[in-house]
Amino acid sequence: MKKILALVLVISLVSASVFAGVSFSGSATAGFQFNYDEENWETHLYGDDGDDTDTASVNLSIADDNGLWTVLLEGTPALDSSGSLAGDVTVDFGKMIFGADSPFSLTAGMAANDRSTTLRAYSNQSGKSFDRVRTADNGYFATLGFAYGDLVQVQAALAPKLTGKVTVEDPVSKEEKTVDGTIYRGDFTASALVTPVDGIAVSVDYVLNGEDDQDNGIFGAAADINIGKLLGTDFTAGVSVADRYNFEKGNDFAVTVYGGIDLIEVAVEYAYTKDEAHSLYAGIDLNLIDNLGIGLYTGADDVTDYENTYYVGTDISYTYTNITFGLGLEYAEAAAGFNYDNGGLNIVPYVSVAW
Repeated sequence: MKKILALVLVISLVSASVFAGVSFSGSATAGFQFNYDEENWETHLYGDDGDDTDTASVNLSIADDNGLWTVLLEGTPALDSSGSLAGDVTVDFGKMIFGADSPFSLTAGMAANDRSTTLRAYSNQSGKSFDRVRTADNGYFATLGFAYGDLVQVQAALAPKLTGKVTVEDPVSKEEKTVDGTIYRGDFTASALVTPVDGIAVSVDYVLNGEDDQDNGIFGAAADINIGKLLGTDFTAGVSVADRYNFEKGNDFAVTVYGGIDLIEVAVEYAYTKDEAHSLYAGIDLNLIDNLGIGLYTGADDVTDYENTYYVGTDISYTYTNITFGLGLEYAEAAAGFNYDNGGLNIVPYVSVAW
């Protein structure tokens, strides 16, 4: 693991120094999460990295200006051993062959300590990701991709099965011992995204094993229709649907209706999950003052058990040049909240820097 990540870092540094026209971009987010639940205060680092909301996040992209290669480094540093660093290297052979201005793209890549998410058409306004299909965490995988402009994209990822020495607990003595076993069981994903016109998108995807460890796989399909884009107007009005069928556990279905203008944007999402829960979300984003963003949201993990699963919250942020200062406030009756992993009252001041 350490050797692979070190190799990714060396490649990025050498590429940056050898090749001309290299650009750097990325972001870093950090803060504190104060949580009050059951008459106790808890405090830990916070930074939304897209999956685990209890860690700070750092993202760095290094690429040549022609888009021929890209190196991505994503980190979730922590004060304990739970921190991690992921690395991806991607080369676009299509642009090398046909030129940087060609609509054809043929990419190949390698990744370490990461996960691969399939292509998605669903307009995920809530961020709950009911449609998401991806490989397991902390994996090694190779990727292949093809695209023709914005019309069609195809992507596949393969993570081989790795075996070696693993530490397990004896069920009788409860002592740990080292045995031969599976370090990583192996995943496969394939997906396609088609955008025939600006405002309409359709995607299909499949994963074997994946983050839900399904031997028979998960199949997903999604579509998004944005009427505002179709008509070429200044407002947004759309509907998006997604279905994710888990061959062993059941079905997840979600539908989102969204719309608005630059100053006000609203979204409502309903989802029926394989756990037979009826999730409901409603949110509004206000951009009435330059650089000041105010988000308000409410909902429930299961409206049939509303009094035990509801949440309500707000996120207020102000951006100065490339620095964003934010404050999140949320109360959740459930054990896990909407934006944060903890139920109860969450007070989250944070800072995000982009470059």
